[in-house]
Amino acid sequence: ALIHYFYDNNIPQCIISNGNGTMIKQKLSDLKLTKYFSEIIGHESGFALKPNPSSALHICKQYSVKNDENVWFIGDSPQDMEFAMHARIRGINAQNGLDSVWKVIYEKCQNHDTINNNNKT
Repeated sequence: ALIHYFYDNNIPQCIISNGNGTMIKQKLSDLKLTKYFSEIIGHESGFALKPNPSSALHICKQYSVKNDENVWFIGDSPQDMEFAMHARIRGINAQNGLDSVWKVIYEKCQNHDTINNNNKT
């Protein structure tokens, strides 16, 4: 699964939610998924709620990554896509299920492989 790939390759995975972060952490613990997420930001974390981009910008700064299309935010609402736009990161809409998410990830990985292979020649 993709969550394992990112974890195994030290690619940070974070959760940003307008919901209760403590409840999200408990649910992840119950599912034995806590170790896969570097940070979980809920409404009680002190950041302005989405679509304000402050939480995403904080995470980008904390992990020393540029907020651009290489940072992906998977969301399921128009507000999530607005959040990604304001943060200038890649918004992937899962509102219609995960098939659309997998398609975007596959295309992005294909483009990455093509660029890397072209740079080797």
